[in-house]
Amino acid sequence: MNYKGYELFYVNGSSHSAGGGLEDETLAPNDSVVPYYRKKYNIEWSVKKEVAFGHRLSELIGIPCVNEAENGGGLGRVVRMSYAFIEKNWNIKDKIFLILEKPEHAFRTDVYYKPMEKFFIVNCQIDYNRVTLTRATPNYQDNDPNINRVQSIFQEYLDRHHDYIEHGKSVERSFVGLYSFCRLHNIPIKVMNTPGEHDLETMMYKEMFDKRDIINLDFAQNSYVNSNIYYWCRLNNLSVAQEIPEYSDDFHPGYFGHKEYAERLKFWLDEFL
Repeated sequence: MNYKGYELFYVNGSSHSAGGGLEDETLAPNDSVVPYYRKKYNIEWSVKKEVAFGHRLSELIGIPCVNEAENGGGLGRVVRMSYAFIEKNWNIKDKIFLILEKPEHAFRTDVYYKPMEKFFIVNCQIDYNRVTLTRATPNYQDNDPNINRVQSIFQEYLDRHHDYIEHGKSVERSFVGLYSFCRLHNIPIKVMNTPGEHDLETMMYKEMFDKRDIINLDFAQNSYVNSNIYYWCRLNNLSVAQEIPEYSDDFHPGYFGHKEYAERLKFWLDEFL
């Protein structure tokens, strides 16, 4: 089976693409929203990525999706893993395409920790130019107690080696490199832009991007907000908080938000892939 000649597609990004906020009762026994969706809409699910837009789109276009988005994931992680996916599937590079969320990057770093032989998602906050660690973890569902013991090591890394402004510039450049590599090899790469200081609309690299590669579900020129699932769901009252306002104040994309986003995305891809 194929869709427009493609047999497989790839998704990466942050919690917005991973189905964050829709964790099941096993992953989030104390704060899962599944019971509230069950009560209000008589629906339930067991794996968040199965209700995220990537899986929904896969069902609509009839080809598999590899979704490696993760809660807290940053742009550096997106670039690293996208290259790895392309390398792994190089023999079918003419039959794959990528859909990449472009997360905010100043607060998100991708760091390899050799003692545990794992990449860590390193999230932080910035106050008065002081970078303070929020959490460093391979993923936010990892319950390994050793992770708590290494938090101070990652704070020291941030103190000694991390400049969030230079980090932002570096991952922005890396993303442009990934995009250019894909264009060179005719691998379609479709981007969810994130509005902000370093988004595709304002960076010096913006001319590198074909406007037909910036997802825009409303087909409105120069409307970058409409590309990003988080902003699109909030604008259309399809976040978790808007779908079950009696129970949640979480503005991650909701169950119906992911479903409708996938439907609109399929319509957009029919035109622009």
